[in-house]
Amino acid sequence: MNFDKYLLLGISLFLIFLISAFINEEKITNQKEIGMIFDVSSSSNGYIFYFENSKSDIIKCFYSIKPQEFKVYCIEGKYSKDGSIFFIKSMDPYPLFD
Repeated sequence: MNFDKYLLLGISLFLIFLISAFINEEKITNQKEIGMIFDVSSSSNGYIFYFENSKSDIIKCFYSIKPQEFKVYCIEGKYSKDGSIFFIKSMDPYPLFD
């Protein structure tokens, strides 16, 4: 009887960890940020620049279209697997500062 309780508890904890891993992964991959772009440089496939969000986090980004430096944008995308660069899927000028 005790074995059944602990087996059920173990399976329940495993399922909770599994579900939370998928929820956290979804939040990381579909991220939207608002902030200012600076230090734009070109590469062979697009543009690399830095993005400072409202929390003062500085993020290294890549996008195929050249953004205007020191302009506020709303960006959406996901981080690389190692988390070193943010690949932008869409980038729009932020309306209040346009």
